[in-house]
Amino acid sequence: MTVAGHLRELRQRLFWSVLVFVALSVLCFVFIQRFVDAALALSTGFEFVYLSPSELLTSYMKLSLVLGLVLSSPFILWQVWAFVQPGLTRKEASSARSAIVAGFVFFILGVAFCYLLILPLTLQFLYSFNGSRDITASISFNNYMNFILGMLVAFGVVFEMPVLSFLLSRLGLLDPKILVKGRKYAVLVVFLVAAIITPPDVLSQIMTAVPMLGLYELSILVARAACRQRADDEEEDEEEGDEEEDESDE
Repeated sequence: MTVAGHLRELRQRLFWSVLVFVALSVLCFVFIQRFVDAALALSTGFEFVYLSPSELLTSYMKLSLVLGLVLSSPFILWQVWAFVQPGLTRKEASSARSAIVAGFVFFILGVAFCYLLILPLTLQFLYSFNGSRDITASISFNNYMNFILGMLVAFGVVFEMPVLSFLLSRLGLLDPKILVKGRKYAVLVVFLVAAIITPPDVLSQIMTAVPMLGLYELSILVARAACRQRADDEEEDEEEGDEEEDESDE
């Protein structure tokens, strides 16, 4: 395909990606109240207000765009995959396809873990932190939703760690030995983060830290597996190269 052909294909795929994103964002805006109700159900005693006439509408629109992006991400990733796939080898294509699917699944798992466990514990702790009867917790709706979305996206990204480790190791950019050497620092950081975002009790911290440590250990395992696959591929390429040289000599 010529450069002009690639540009036409890229423009077409961008057009369909934007169209699907806009359509799903509009659909999410129609049903946005259900998501808002689910987010408000996590609150424990907060009273919500909006501070400007347009704040509520702006927040709803922003939520719709974020949800539309999440829902359209499989289609967008498929478009990206279809565009770059002809330029990849069979083994590279197989690894990339697996990483795309696993990345989306792990992101959803991270969001679910945050919504079901982390957010209820965190909001309960933040609400109970107010020990004064003279201070009323009237929270801006926009700030509350920004906090909820920030937490959900952050944990979704954290759960991408095994997938990122696999890709970097597959490309030869990450050595699993580095992850093994940094394990003790990772344990310290994970428990520090768990202590900050959860109530000050041991059970909540352990429930938060253990899955994150499990992700780190899983990252080490998949990095080792990716390195072994890369080594096997290099050996196969060398053998195929030697066979081609022998055939040419004959």
